[in-house]
Amino acid sequence: ERFQKLYDSISGEEVAGWRPGTKKDSGPSGATAASKDLSPEELLKAATIYFETITKKMVEIAKNYKEEGRDLKNPQVSQQFQMEASTDANEAAEDAMKETGVT
Repeated sequence: ERFQKLYDSISGEEVAGWRPGTKKDSGPSGATAASKDLSPEELLKAATIYFETITKKMVEIAKNYKEEGRDLKNPQVSQQFQMEASTDANEAAEDAMKETGVT
């Protein structure tokens, strides 16, 4: 499902939760989102940019936590890091995708 959500964010086509053998729902309004089909090379490039950006942002946030003296082994700090990293990293990755023309 994680890769389906990635595909959703890259292609604009809603596929999250879809399983083989089931009819793909066209969404709550019955309309499908206009999307550009990506070639395998374009999809691989987009996925690479997306995951590299997420990784870079998460490392940056972790470095900031360590510089501030926060203990990432502390469950509360770790949970706070995960929430911040997931939000900020996803936003950074989406911005990187927009810069490449894939939304």
